[in-house]
Amino acid sequence: MSVIWCTSSARRLIRSSVMPVAPVPTINDEPVTLAEVKRHLKWGTTARPEDDDLPRWIRTARSIVERRTRLALIEQRFDLFLDEVGACPGWLALPYGPITEIEEIVTIASDGTETTIATSTYWADPAARPGRLVFSTAPVLSAARTYAPVRVRFVAGFTEVDLIPAELIHAMYLLIADLAMHPRDER
Repeated sequence: MSVIWCTSSARRLIRSSVMPVAPVPTINDEPVTLAEVKRHLKWGTTARPEDDDLPRWIRTARSIVERRTRLALIEQRFDLFLDEVGACPGWLALPYGPITEIEEIVTIASDGTETTIATSTYWADPAARPGRLVFSTAPVLSAARTYAPVRVRFVAGFTEVDLIPAELIHAMYLLIADLAMHPRDER
């Protein structure tokens, strides 16, 4: 995955990788419930063999919607590892939004030691979609390792199910219905 670093004069792609940080969301964290999905699929209350597949289909549908929209539907913690940083002042497009918190930004030395970057040198733009991190000063990378020297740990996602756009919930239902109709054709 590549993200964009922007300054007033240039836009350039920065090689990066993003990883969800444990704990992995559970079925209770999902934006739709098992009962809502069964009602949408018109399955009723009778037990079906496919009932065991529903939690996996819900997670899959949420994941597909999140990747395509770059919006985290539920609050999740991510680590974004940057291979480089651009000129400052500038901003970094984060891979998911809406951003609820920037937990920390650290530079990682070649021996693995982490140095926290002062919060006064950056801020998150909560209105940006998917997410934006604005830097007033570039992190010092003189002693940092050569690969992924900067880690941004952030929390993204809607804080309440009611805040998720209805179109995205509907897209999840459509994807779940498709998975139910073609159970072996999972993405």
